[in-house]
Amino acid sequence: MPYKRIDTAIRAAAKLGVPLKIVGTGPDEDRLRAIQGHHVEFLGHVDDATLRELYRGARALVLPGEEDFGIAPVESMACGRPVVALARGGACETVEHGVSGWLVEDEDGFAGAMAQVDDLPLSPAQLQERASVFGVDRFEAAMAAVVSATLERPHVW
Repeated sequence: MPYKRIDTAIRAAAKLGVPLKIVGTGPDEDRLRAIQGHHVEFLGHVDDATLRELYRGARALVLPGEEDFGIAPVESMACGRPVVALARGGACETVEHGVSGWLVEDEDGFAGAMAQVDDLPLSPAQLQERASVFGVDRFEAAMAAVVSATLERPHVW
C-alpha cells in the first residue's frame, strides 16, 4: 500500500548499497518493482516461521510507514533485532529512540539510521525484554487493573 512508504526504504537502502528484503504483497508492488534496483528482494507472503527467521537474520526492521500500533516492531524486537521506523504513530510507543532502534523523519534519516544500526549497543536479550512490555500477560494484567479500578468507583448518573 502506498501509505506504507516502502519506496522510502528502497531509496534509503540504495543510498547505502545495502540489501533490502520486502515481505508482503499489495497494489503498489508493480510501482515498487520498477524502482527496486539490484539490492531489493521481494519475498511476497511468508508464513509465520519464515517471518521469524527473516527477523532473526536481519540487521534491523525498516518501517517507513505510519501505523496505528504496528506489531512488526514488537515482533522484530522479540526476535532480538532493532527497528528503524518513521517517528509517527505506533512506532513512537514501541521503539525507544537510540535504545531499541531509531525514530526518523525522512529518507535521509532512514539512510543515516540504517548505516548506524550495527552501532546500537544492545544485545538481542535486551531487545526481547523491551518487546515483552507489549506481551499478552502484561496486557491482560493492565486491562484487569483498569476494569477493577473502574468497578470500585462509585457510579454517578
